[in-house]
Amino acid sequence: MIFWQNTAFLKGIFINLSIITNAMAGKDAKSLEERLRLGFDCDALCSTEQKKEELRINKVNGMGAFLKEDYSSARQFFINAIPKTGDKQEKEWFYRKIIECSKELFKNLMDNQLEDKAEEEFKRVCAGYEHLIKAFETSDNYLDYMSFVGFEMSDKYDKNLFEEAKKIGEKALCRFPEDHRLYKEMYDLCIYTQDDELEDNCIHTAAKLKFNDADYMLDSFGNALWQRHKDNGIIPFQTIMECRGGALYENPAALQKYGKYMVDNVAGNDKLALHMLYTAYCKKPLMPGLKEDLVDAFEQTMEYMKKNNAPIAERKLFIARYQKILEIRKELAGENEKENEKSADRNRFSSEIVVVNPKEIKQYLDQYVIGQEQAKRGVSVGYYMHLLRLKHQGEKNSKMDKSNILLLGPTGCGKTYMLQILAQMSKVPFVIFDTSKITSAGYVGSDAEDCLKSLVNAAEGDIELAQRGIVYLDEADKIKAKPGYGKDVGGEGAQQQLLKLLEGSIVNVGGHNEKKFQIDTKNILFVVGGAFSYTEEGGSIGDRIQCREKVVGFRMQKDEPEETKTCKEDKKNIVTKLTDKDLHEYGFLPEFIGRLHYRIVLDSLTKPELRRILTEPGNAIIPQYENAFRLSGIKLVIRDDALDTIAEEAFALNAGARSLKTICDKIFEDALFHLPGSSTTEYIVNRTEVMRYIKK
Repeated sequence: MIFWQNTAFLKGIFINLSIITNAMAGKDAKSLEERLRLGFDCDALCSTEQKKEELRINKVNGMGAFLKEDYSSARQFFINAIPKTGDKQEKEWFYRKIIECSKELFKNLMDNQLEDKAEEEFKRVCAGYEHLIKAFETSDNYLDYMSFVGFEMSDKYDKNLFEEAKKIGEKALCRFPEDHRLYKEMYDLCIYTQDDELEDNCIHTAAKLKFNDADYMLDSFGNALWQRHKDNGIIPFQTIMECRGGALYENPAALQKYGKYMVDNVAGNDKLALHMLYTAYCKKPLMPGLKEDLVDAFEQTMEYMKKNNAPIAERKLFIARYQKILEIRKELAGENEKENEKSADRNRFSSEIVVVNPKEIKQYLDQYVIGQEQAKRGVSVGYYMHLLRLKHQGEKNSKMDKSNILLLGPTGCGKTYMLQILAQMSKVPFVIFDTSKITSAGYVGSDAEDCLKSLVNAAEGDIELAQRGIVYLDEADKIKAKPGYGKDVGGEGAQQQLLKLLEGSIVNVGGHNEKKFQIDTKNILFVVGGAFSYTEEGGSIGDRIQCREKVVGFRMQKDEPEETKTCKEDKKNIVTKLTDKDLHEYGFLPEFIGRLHYRIVLDSLTKPELRRILTEPGNAIIPQYENAFRLSGIKLVIRDDALDTIAEEAFALNAGARSLKTICDKIFEDALFHLPGSSTTEYIVNRTEVMRYIKK
């Protein structure tokens, strides 16, 4: 090896020259000869470089032999490489490859019925796991070891190894008593070996650790949660209910899942199921499917009381206690009847103007929109005022000015989605129009009236219905007036084009070779939205408020400095700090600003909110995938750590809720391609599975 080509060697030369200089200056009592020997330690340098080269050679040769299925040679190369590396992750990787090679050799020997040699190879696999755990004692490594001995080996070769697997599990539980996965693995082992006492202990401990996670408990243990303990009569579900002073009753989503499961699968627990569902309803009445589950539990409990000849007085008391459920049953029956009557035109728009109070509007938004509490309140009030104006226009003493809404918020925070939900609730047509394409009349680009064409198309040609629709003017911050000379056709010109729509007037729509018609915009709700972040022409509108208020204001820029993020002020009253002057200085005409009375600011979504968006809304992403797998005959099980990882990755992308769908599509694409039609009946997704696809 030529040392002069090695940067580490050159660095050593410079250090040694410094040592020589100090020695010659008399700064050290040692002789110059001793200092030279100390500085130029070529043996040590050669040894380090030799180790690195040997590590590289062993790794390359090991992988080459592994790919050629020469597992014996590959294992030896990996064993030789371990003492030559100081990197922990690399060392753990070598240990795992050694175990993998030993497993393959064991499998080949068993396939060729060489049982004596296979037994020796099995011992090597176990020794590999022992070395791995000794060097890296983690619950994941214990789980792998238990799974190999308890299921891979016992199912195929030797049932007696279950006892050995349980010993490994007991050792793991002593070391990691907080890991509920170990209890689940032990529970599965106990079922195979019919160890009732240990099985009970495992399920009770898991219940204490994960009582609030209904999906995990039901998927892992199912009906066993309601099986009584042989000695003292305690059932695991009783442990769940009593855990931490009844903390379960503060989790309506878990209450609904447990109650629903009892109604469908556990006989004799009708009253308890009804109580849990009713408690969930009292805490969060708008959860999807909860009313239906509550009515089913009520009817099943009534049937149970009739079969068991419950006294009339007891039945009356029961009905009086749950009088609210009778009202819900009538409500659902009425809704079903209306749906049956209008099944032919269920998707048609409503011609009736129904005024819904702000609280009910927000409750409806809460079913689909996670977070943004202040924004939902503002939108609810603004839309309520719009509905009042439509309902009572023309009446004496009911004069109300036309109100439009301005939405400010970063990408993916839910601006468009919130308006879609409003249109869905009121059954009115809704369109999204990109304002950045609008230019002054006579120039290349879109006309402002094009959004009205889209609205009429959305209303299936019904102009009267279109005149009560909602138009979302997206990317409005892109039409800010641009400084400089010449006519601003895409900024100020676009704003001038939109003015006549916002103020409410009769507009002629249609050009050459098109059918022309008139549409009155006075009853159309226009919502102007945008991020109002940094552009080529200047800073964000948040910076303008910051400069004026002389405080650290909100910022909506993607590449925001970290120190600014950590010192953001409370945004609760930020909308009161946004003035006409701020909007005007940003680049909007005073006439344009004056037609946007409601100014609403949306916040960036947090990690917990992104996590909730995956499962909680009425049209959440994860239930859609679960349904797709179910229709394919496959049960999709998504662990909590997988959902947390998806939310973390989406938050890192800084693109809001829309990035969740992108990540989920990437994760489930391969599974949806390969699993339907195969023998697989269950697909489990955990953090490792998620990271495997994200890193692709």
